Amino acid sequence: MADYTTDDPMEEAPIEETQGAEPVQQQLSPADKLAVIMQVPNIAAVLSDSKLGTIAQQVIDEYQIDVASRTEWKERIGDAMSLAMMVAEKKDYPFDGAANIKYPLLTVAALQFNARAYPAIVQADRVARCKTQGRDPEGKKAARGERVSEHLSYQLLSEDPAWEEDTDKLLVILPIVGSAFRKVWFDPSLKRKRSLLVSASDLVVNYFARSMQDVPRITQEMRLYPYEIAERIRGKRFIDFNYSGGASAEPLGDDGDKKKDTPDPQDKDAPHLFLEQHRLLDLDEDGYPEPYVVTVHLGSQKVCRIAANFDETSITIGDDGEVSAIRRIEYFVKYQFLPSPDGGFYGWGFGWLLKDIGESINSTLNMMMDAGHIANIQGGLVSGSLGIKEKSIRLKMGEWKVLQGVPDIAKAIMPITYPGPSDVLFKLLGLLIEAGREVASIKDVLTGDTPATAPVGTTLAIIEQGLQVFTSIYKRIHRAVRAELALHVKLNRQFQDPKRYQDFFDGEQVDPKQDYADDLDVLPVSDPNSVSKMQRLGKAQFIHQIAQENPAVNQFEATRRMLEAAEVEDVETLLIPPSPPDPEQEMLLKIAAMLELKDKDAKIDKTAAETVKTQTAAMKDLSDISSAEKGDFMARAKLVFDALKTELAAEQTAEEAQLEAANGQGRVPAVEGQPANAMGAVPPQGAVGPGGGIPEGAAVPVNGIAGPGMGIPASPGGP
Repeated sequence: MADYTTDDPMEEAPIEETQGAEPVQQQLSPADKLAVIMQVPNIAAVLSDSKLGTIAQQVIDEYQIDVASRTEWKERIGDAMSLAMMVAEKKDYPFDGAANIKYPLLTVAALQFNARAYPAIVQADRVARCKTQGRDPEGKKAARGERVSEHLSYQLLSEDPAWEEDTDKLLVILPIVGSAFRKVWFDPSLKRKRSLLVSASDLVVNYFARSMQDVPRITQEMRLYPYEIAERIRGKRFIDFNYSGGASAEPLGDDGDKKKDTPDPQDKDAPHLFLEQHRLLDLDEDGYPEPYVVTVHLGSQKVCRIAANFDETSITIGDDGEVSAIRRIEYFVKYQFLPSPDGGFYGWGFGWLLKDIGESINSTLNMMMDAGHIANIQGGLVSGSLGIKEKSIRLKMGEWKVLQGVPDIAKAIMPITYPGPSDVLFKLLGLLIEAGREVASIKDVLTGDTPATAPVGTTLAIIEQGLQVFTSIYKRIHRAVRAELALHVKLNRQFQDPKRYQDFFDGEQVDPKQDYADDLDVLPVSDPNSVSKMQRLGKAQFIHQIAQENPAVNQFEATRRMLEAAEVEDVETLLIPPSPPDPEQEMLLKIAAMLELKDKDAKIDKTAAETVKTQTAAMKDLSDISSAEKGDFMARAKLVFDALKTELAAEQTAEEAQLEAANGQGRVPAVEGQPANAMGAVPPQGAVGPGGGIPEGAAVPVNGIAGPGMGIPASPGGP
């Protein structure tokens, strides 16, 4: 990294004219210095001309280094783009005006990819969906996710009309070139966030960079019309500079020549080329470079703007109070078709994979066309004895020429025949086309050309197999869309006007900062595993079938998903949502359950009290009988105890049957209490006293165990 520590970054005049600025700045902590830098809208306005000149030269030099690193890649994508656009130049070999037909293999591959991917990403009126994590008993997370999904989708599809159009372009360019980029930022002039498609040619990154996050500099070739430059100068986003005469300054191509899109110098409204470089500079002179966005007008080589590319959340302060790390704010999202096999930064597209096959197809096809052309034109040798003075003879339709003194005309003329197109070349052409279609996943069944007699299951299986390559590519796009949505969420959390957000929801008191909090998981509405319409519909039908058989599955949601997969319009107005439960009915059921529970508890308490009272009286009476009578008493007590157990079991069975019958009529089941005889059998009425088998006033043992000090032996089997 070059040394950027020559001048004081916050000076308002050349350093030799600024007295006292350095001591004041040295009193600031590293974090305070960065806070001051972040408050300056255009740092270029407070730097000296010499400092700006040094920075401009560094930007241009390192930009050219990055351009040189991708020379081979640039040539390759240039050939791929010409092949996709079927550019045909005039040929003079093997003869002047020879055939130069371009077979549209790469073009069809790109169009087929766009036709499948575009409807999968942009579905109806939704682009984003939110996934809630954890428990959500009150539905607050789901309501918040629905608001974010609706608002963000509206922003991308309606508020920023260029987003959907750029998405369509991206999905045509990506399969050809292999890489494309989306820039997402907040535009202060429009007071809203914006997105822009940036082609891989216009975003210059060193080819050997590891990733978008690690690369030290990213340069965007940005073209602005003169009125756009004037707007930025008036809005203080650019410093005032003389940009006249620089419109034709375009970067040199890989061969050293001017690019083909060089504007006409006579056009006063032609766009000017700027280099917007996201790079590192050490403007606070602490030995650690910070991320900035530096904009340079290439024609005049003047720095127009320098802005801090970090905020408070990007700075990490160590325990010693020093800045330990600063991460730049990301503006760009990389879309990649296939990773480069050599580990390069830019991806591969069909243009790389089909370039050689496409050129071979074109050469073979043109040779066959030329052979057929030559075979259809008769030619040969004519003897001079025929008396014809012309060097060549061409007969018109219906014309006869008179030849003088020719004894045998067959011997004077020898025609030369050409065999015409070769059958071997024809077979080779078919082999090359089939190989190209294999690479590009362009099967007859995928393009709609399939036999009508093919079974449906077989056709679906062939489609699934044919989409394997496409599905893996589509998952990379799905990942890139998710990263782009994360940038939109961050900008909405930082810049979204609360009033406009509330107006969008008809005055509902919602806070965009809370709705767009960083714990929100925003995903594309597309499913990377279900690309085609048939795949999505089949999956939705499977869920709907499960919902019909399993009551645990939400049938309303299953039906909604099936209709959406079939792309039925206005699904919400078509479906009748399930009616919410009646709150009065729920309240009555709760009250009934509470009353039944209280009644059950009261019965249990009353039975327990009577049991204790009876046992106490029985124990008192038992202590008064004589020892001689105790043996006879225990035998009779055991018989009574067994009879009581049988009677209580029958009563409990009858009570359970009544509760079950009540529950079957829609009543809330009551909580069963402990049986009244849990601690021992209670003798029925009349069991104690005359004629009951037990002397009146005699104590009744509990579970066959006599109380302490009673002098009654335990029943058999007891302790």
